Amino acid sequence: MLNAAIRYHPIMRFIKKEKPETICEIGSGPNGLGEFLNVKFVGCDIEFPTRINKNMVPVKADARRLPFPANSFDLVFSLDTIEHIPAKDRKKVLEEMFRISKKYVILGFPCDDGARNVDAEVNKFYDILGLKKPAWIDEHLTNAYPTSKDMYILLKKFKCSYKVMANGNLMFHKLVIFAESLPLIFLITNLLGGLFVRLPETVIDFFNSGQTYRKIFYIEKKPRLI
Repeated sequence: MLNAAIRYHPIMRFIKKEKPETICEIGSGPNGLGEFLNVKFVGCDIEFPTRINKNMVPVKADARRLPFPANSFDLVFSLDTIEHIPAKDRKKVLEEMFRISKKYVILGFPCDDGARNVDAEVNKFYDILGLKKPAWIDEHLTNAYPTSKDMYILLKKFKCSYKVMANGNLMFHKLVIFAESLPLIFLITNLLGGLFVRLPETVIDFFNSGQTYRKIFYIEKKPRLI
């Protein structure tokens, strides 16, 4: 949960600042944003294998073909999902996110060689300990990792403004993933995740410094910076 808290904190900060009335999360799983923020939102995923968070309206959908009219939501966002999608389909996913958004699109994903190297180390760690691997590891290492350059090229095709923020110090991310793979320590990191989102912003920003695991692209459909 600590890893998830670090990932979701930029979204929480954005929502508290901009106060979007309608929100859609792509690749939400059964909890998504609802695990950290008490707001109503639509969550899209290809399946929901466990109990659905009380704040989420679940919609089963393929990110390449979202079942919503244009301009349905003030904010459409996706975290650590696009890397699971084959590279040839990523442009279509971004197009769909833009289509259903009125104002804002936020896309966060592990990118570049640093993220791939960490995931390869995590994969090896699971092998050494003989632990059952979560599905995301194989999916990450099977698909080509999105890069910052890939996203800059894609965004040139859209009329928008954007800014980019780093998220999840690479070394700290690796330590958290290692820790969360061990059942007893996982219970501790669950508690730490709840505490993390309550830390002062200056402290949280420390965990997003240096070389990072993911990038967060804040995109506005109007031609001005957020």
